[in-house]
Amino acid sequence: MPAWPGFSLIIVGLLLAGMSPNVFAHHDVNSELTSTASNGQWVNDSIDISGSTTIPANSSSWVLYDITEPYVEWPVLRNGDFFSTVTPVDESLWIWTLSIDVQGLNCICWLEISLPDGLQNKKIFRVFFIGEGPHNPIVSPEHEMVVVIDEPVVISSHAFLADGDLNETMLEVNWCSAPQGACYGELFSDSVNLSWTDEVMTFTIDADSFNLSDGNWEFNYSLIDATLRTSPKIYLRVYVDQTDPIAVINGLSESNESQMISFDGSSSSDGVWSNLQYTWYLTDPNGDFRAAGVQQAQGAHLTLNESITTSGQWQIRLDVTDMVGRRDTTYANLTIHNKAPVAHMSINHLDGGGVGKYQINQGDELILDASNSLDSDIDMANLEYSWLIDGEEISQNKSIDLSEYEPGTYQIDLIVSDDENMKSELQLMVIINKVVEQKQGGFNLIGTVSAIAIIILIIYFIQFRKTPETVSTLPKWQKKSTEPTVENDEVEASDSGMWQDPSNKNQGKD
Repeated sequence: MPAWPGFSLIIVGLLLAGMSPNVFAHHDVNSELTSTASNGQWVNDSIDISGSTTIPANSSSWVLYDITEPYVEWPVLRNGDFFSTVTPVDESLWIWTLSIDVQGLNCICWLEISLPDGLQNKKIFRVFFIGEGPHNPIVSPEHEMVVVIDEPVVISSHAFLADGDLNETMLEVNWCSAPQGACYGELFSDSVNLSWTDEVMTFTIDADSFNLSDGNWEFNYSLIDATLRTSPKIYLRVYVDQTDPIAVINGLSESNESQMISFDGSSSSDGVWSNLQYTWYLTDPNGDFRAAGVQQAQGAHLTLNESITTSGQWQIRLDVTDMVGRRDTTYANLTIHNKAPVAHMSINHLDGGGVGKYQINQGDELILDASNSLDSDIDMANLEYSWLIDGEEISQNKSIDLSEYEPGTYQIDLIVSDDENMKSELQLMVIINKVVEQKQGGFNLIGTVSAIAIIILIIYFIQFRKTPETVSTLPKWQKKSTEPTVENDEVEASDSGMWQDPSNKNQGKD
């Protein structure tokens, strides 16, 4: 069996894991395998023990260990299979006996009897003083090996002597401060008063009596009989906490929806201790109280984002509890501001921001869409849309189609609302122009005017190009002819007449 370290359970207590702490009682908690033999018997030649079982006893086993030195590996002194005798009482009850030759042994010994029961083993244990001795006292603790002290704590243990009177014994207690797990500084020692009930001794560890401040302490105690023989020491760890914790919350006092919000409780304190338990609670603006979820609360830290869906005054509560159950509570107020939505309108799938008036011809496409309106992440899914034309609501959809509307001027209002009725509005004036259709073969004023204008331009151009023949005012010079003709004479006379005074015209004829 492996050796046990100094801070482990001692002697009988070492093997009591998973069993009744009162292993030295004269009855066994395990009713399937029992024995009436008492602990602490002093024998010289043989161990004779008997009991009963409700389990078929054909495959039992036993081991006898030397536990005189409990903190070294326990030597096996004797071992074997099967009981010495098994007597059936009825179909489900057997009486068994076991005899073990122990001549020549001198020890404090531990007898372990085991009986298979399916995949488990049922066991009983007994302690014997074997041989001439002398034998030291033996102590088996009934308490835990770690003790937390707020108020005085009673420590109980079974004790056995090979000889002598238990009432003549004394208990020696040693202790020291052990902040890192080992003694640090002064070692204290004292004898304490014991109270006895049959084989059970009790004493009290009180922070005031032992002058214990908050922190880690190492204790050990041993029983001393009338001949000053001392039992092996029982070790235990003592945590002293007599200080109330102080809860502290650090975090924002206001924020907007959808923002991640963190609160920190790590500044909370408990004197020398830091192993506080943190519990977070939320009270919303409607007064509903709830514990923070595991995704929100991680020890000393609280993270909120999606859980904050309502604007207004929230209350954050932090409870800190120390290891002895002392508790402190503190509160923090958080104001959540609702972020108003921002309406956005697109016109025929194009950004309509800043457009106050829009014109189209009758029959042209006109689709107005508010899908790109904005709000906090929490409120986006809850946005409501309202479209009004000339003050009358026509739709609550994200978009409307005005492509089939009649000519005219329309006032379009878009109202976007969140879940707390905060609104954002946009206005747009839409003008739909009427289109005049021309009938085939009908009078076309524009075409007629255009044709007349073209004709006038053509006439003007022709007249401008046509230049009239100009009569020269200078005399014409001709070659002399030897044979003048009458025609020439007439021409000459005519020509010369150009140079005569008109008043002499008749004089020539005379």
